[in-house]
Amino acid sequence: SRGLGLGFVFGDNVGYDLPIPGATRDTVRAPDASFVRRGVLPDDEVPIGFLRCTPDLAIEVLSPDDRPGELAERMADYVAAGTR
Repeated sequence: SRGLGLGFVFGDNVGYDLPIPGATRDTVRAPDASFVRRGVLPDDEVPIGFLRCTPDLAIEVLSPDDRPGELAERMADYVAAGTR
């Protein structure tokens, strides 16, 4: 099928270096799926390495191996970085 050109959809092979205001450490997350709208990535091209932006949509699947609170922690990081 042909895309609408709204942005980029990624699977679990993409990591984000999340720009969290006031963070004292780098926060890297790799959601199970994500979307970044056009105009966010420089020159609308996917760079090599971590994306240094906030995904517009991040999908995390709860795994049986996740410890209690781990999913909530990941989601809080996305929200703190500005994920809608």
